[in-house]
Amino acid sequence: MPEVGQDLSIGQVAERTGLSVHTLSFYEREGILANPVSRGPGGRRFYSESDVEWLRLCIILGPRSGWGWSRRVRDLWTARVAPSETGAGPESAS
Repeated sequence: MPEVGQDLSIGQVAERTGLSVHTLSFYEREGILANPVSRGPGGRRFYSESDVEWLRLCIILGPRSGWGWSRRVRDLWTARVAPSETGAGPESAS
């Protein structure tokens, strides 16, 4: 297993998640990934272990589960994580 922070290629992520390279590119274009995909020289995509974990969550809670489209998962993540990171969440209200 790669070390934390080690870059994974789109092919490695496809193998780990069972998603196709085409689907991973689609998810990137649609903004479904939790974080922007890193790019190396020549535009090669690099993913992290946290990207793989996020994609696994999207698969579990995705359209085949009946829960809804994976973008909803991202919306929930943004609503849950982003406010606390910016200090704008309910815990910062006086």
